[in-house]
Parts: sequence; C-alpha cells; structure tokens
Amino acid sequence: MNIPILSNAHAKHLAQLKVKKYREERQEFLVEGIRLCEELFRSDWNIQEIVIRPQLRQHPIGQKIVENARYRAIPILEASQALLEKLSDTEEPQPIIACVKKQQPLPLSSLSLRRLVVLLDLADPGNVGTILRTAEAFEWSGVVCVDSTVDLYNSKVVRASMGAIFRIPFACISLETLLSFFKDTCLVLTVLQHGEPPPYNDLPDELALILGNEAHGLPNSLNLNSLNKVRRFQLPMANAVDSLNVAVAAGIFLFLLKK
Repeated sequence: MNIPILSNAHAKHLAQLKVKKYREERQEFLVEGIRLCEELFRSDWNIQEIVIRPQLRQHPIGQKIVENARYRAIPILEASQALLEKLSDTEEPQPIIACVKKQQPLPLSSLSLRRLVVLLDLADPGNVGTILRTAEAFEWSGVVCVDSTVDLYNSKVVRASMGAIFRIPFACISLETLLSFFKDTCLVLTVLQHGEPPPYNDLPDELALILGNEAHGLPNSLNLNSLNKVRRFQLPMANAVDSLNVAVAAGIFLFLLKK
C-alpha cells in the first residue's frame, strides 16, 4: 500500500501546533514518539492523522501502529527526516508524530473527590507531566489545573506524562471556583514551614492536595477563610535544604496521602 508524502505546506500547518495559540484555535495537538503513540492508540482519543518516517515500518511496535491506523482509517503520511525535524520539539526527532484532537476538560463535579491533586499556577511543563504520571501511578482520582498552570497539551507535558494524560481525568478551573467547590472538602496545602508532617493514617476519605508555583509557592490570593477543612503539611528535611523540586515533593505527598 502506497502512503502519501507529507507536503511542505501541510508540514507547516502541523508545525503551528507547537504554539499554544494554534492548539487552542484548532483544538489539536501533537504527540511524538513510538512509546507515546502506542499509549495513544490504546486510548479513545480522536487521532486525526499520523506522520511517519518510512523506517518506522521496520520497527515491530511501529508496524502495529501503522496497521492499527489503517484499520481505524486514520490518515498516514510519510515524511523525510528534515520535515519531521520541523514538527518535532526534541533534539532527536522520533520516527512518528500524531496529530490528535484535544479532549475538553471534565466538569469539576464529574471528578471523584476521593483523591484529587490540584495544580495552582505550576509553570514547568516537565513538572506537570511528571505529576500527572505519578498521580496515575498512585491511583489518585483526577487532576485539577487552576488559573495559569501550564497548558496540559504542551509537548513537554505530554512527553513527561508518559501517556498518563490519555487516561487520568482532569479539569481546568479558576481559583474562585476552587474555593467555592471545595468549601467542605479537606484541602491539604503543601508548605515549607509551620506545617505538620504528612500522617500515615487519620486521613479523610476525600481530600484535595494543592501544589503551588515552583518559584513562589501558593499565591497570596488563596484566601482560605471560607473553607471548613484545611491542613498544612510539610516534609521534614535537613536544615541545609530549603525546598525540593515540586514534582519530587508531589511524588512523596501523592504516595503518603494515597487512599
């Protein structure tokens, strides 16, 4: 079966999806790499098309992806290394890139309140993707992105999530909505001082763990006066260490507070 060749014009069209503005306008994003595309094809996400290097068909997983795409009538295009480099967001382009329809965030009310992790103004896409992956690993029920947290469809978020973004439920809300919706839910704040060590028991059935910005922590605008259940946890650390990377700290909290 002959596979059409990716044109320069279409490559330019796809390359625009590396920019958030175009991802939002077209409600599409790019997924790069054999492993991620394998996870993508296992999901129910709407794959618009895939772009491959001819050598991909010599790779066992690549063969399965191409066969799956044909079975599902997903358009396949072949591209040179040079064109794939234009689409890629990595130094060493992978032999496959998929264009995927974005899924709309879920209404907050549809998420299980059993264990939610809330990302409040996180800026680093690698941290956010890692937290998505860790939240799924420890069976948290969903992720909530608040205000200016980095776009979940940023390619670095997608890569760092290692496919978790295709599986874990997520919502995107404002700080005002956060405070009103979680009024009677236990909110756990991660703090650097004046907090208690995370407990191994005595935890409520439902809680939301709030993680703040990498550089500034939780914002001053987080007015907790209207909330009924707030707990502040900090990790005991050596005196010479004043903080941890937020994704590392999140991993510890997500493990200790899992239900």
